[in-house]
Amino acid sequence: MNQNVKVGFIILNYNTWQETAQLAEKVNSFSCVDKVIVVDNLSPNGSFDELKKIQTDDIIVVCSDKNGGYSYGNNIGAKIADGLGMDIVFVSNPDVDVEEEAIIKIVQAMVEHSEYAILSGVEYNIKGEVDLPVVWHAYSYWDDLLDCLVLTRKLQRGKKDIDLNQQPAEVVEVDLVKGSFFAVRMSDFRSVDFFDDNVFLFCEERILAKKMQDKGKKVGLLTNAIYFHNHSTSINQAYKKKSQQIALLYKARYYYNVKYNQIGLVKKWLLMLFMKLSIAEFHVIDYVRAKRYNR
Repeated sequence: MNQNVKVGFIILNYNTWQETAQLAEKVNSFSCVDKVIVVDNLSPNGSFDELKKIQTDDIIVVCSDKNGGYSYGNNIGAKIADGLGMDIVFVSNPDVDVEEEAIIKIVQAMVEHSEYAILSGVEYNIKGEVDLPVVWHAYSYWDDLLDCLVLTRKLQRGKKDIDLNQQPAEVVEVDLVKGSFFAVRMSDFRSVDFFDDNVFLFCEERILAKKMQDKGKKVGLLTNAIYFHNHSTSINQAYKKKSQQIALLYKARYYYNVKYNQIGLVKKWLLMLFMKLSIAEFHVIDYVRAKRYNR
């Protein structure tokens, strides 16, 4: 790996300081990582005080002034990394596990492929299985609209996933990578003013990919680099009802379509209507599940 490349690693914490501390200390032991930046998103459970205990010269622990969500918190870490002169920065959930080999492969690929602003590896679940789909796709306005309701979802055309058995061990261009773990070139990150922190949760990777691609940069997946993800433990703890998570998802999708797809008034109204109907569906599902659990 090019020794002149400075690599940062950002972990955003919310109420999961044990996982965050474990990942931070593991990644800090990697020779290829220069700085680990832990941002506590104003957790109410004393996470910041606990995380301060692992702070060293190379593990920086800061606390957000508010819980502004994924983009807001990670932007704090990204700007610190930028100020420290990092060339490439990894953005990671606390519930991720990754080995140094994967970090080195991704960094090396970014050095060799300057056209790529964002790179990630293949996500595995805690059972050791490839977490399907391998990649996420950019959604159009109509995709988001049809995805709202049970009946209309059946009208959607499935988008082809990557077949890892037919892919060589190289970078594959994709629409976007999963937001749980990826690397971004700092110069490109800075050029698009980092994450759009108008969204609290969800669609962050979609928005970032769109901003990069609008500048002529690419997003890619490195098929021979892997990481493990214990899905959304912090999200599920903070928002136990599915309807709450869906409401946040739809708020982000609505914002994306208004700002980045620049939809008109009629499309705004129709999307809002479908989203409200969908949230009502999930309220019913939450109610049924709660009654069944109480039994």
